[in-house]
Amino acid sequence: MYKAMPTMPVSDLRNNQPAILAQLDQTPVLLTQRGHSTAVLVNLQTWNRMVEELEHLRFIERMRQGAAEIERGEFVTSTVLASASKIKKHKKYLSMYRQLIFSASALHCLV
Repeated sequence: MYKAMPTMPVSDLRNNQPAILAQLDQTPVLLTQRGHSTAVLVNLQTWNRMVEELEHLRFIERMRQGAAEIERGEFVTSTVLASASKIKKHKKYLSMYRQLIFSASALHCLV
């Protein structure tokens, strides 16, 4: 995404906030404190896009793991799952889906 970004001390942020915040529309800014990297400033739209992409990638990884678990035979059906005492609160929903198969990854979300 960004190979290089402007670097500045935190004190510059205190002294030149409007210009630095305006710069965030073009590129993130690396803040340093006592010569060491401390934080990265990004504009709100960039942050929201990064969070959304991360959530999407995590979802894809959970689906990949779930598919691998099902392929290995590590699953239970919704009928068996509905009788489990730890997830009684989901029993109403599970009864609607009697033929579903749940991998270990999916079960972790229900418990």
